Amino acid sequence: MGFSIKDFLDGNKMYIGGAGAILVGVGHFMYDWYLGDIQSIEEYLTWIIIGWTIIGGKSALKKITYDLKK
Repeated sequence: MGFSIKDFLDGNKMYIGGAGAILVGVGHFMYDWYLGDIQSIEEYLTWIIIGWTIIGGKSALKKITYDLKK
């Protein structure tokens, strides 16, 4: 029984998506900061909040299904 990238990705799609959304927000802010053209903070926070929501939702679903199995 070895490590399978496919199994890892299948089991963690929501976490990877949430982390990706957070990285988009942070990366977009850093790039705009580098260019000196910072937009409104809501634009960046939207991506970060979406990522947190996705990760938090997946964690909540995992806990709910775990509690139901007891």
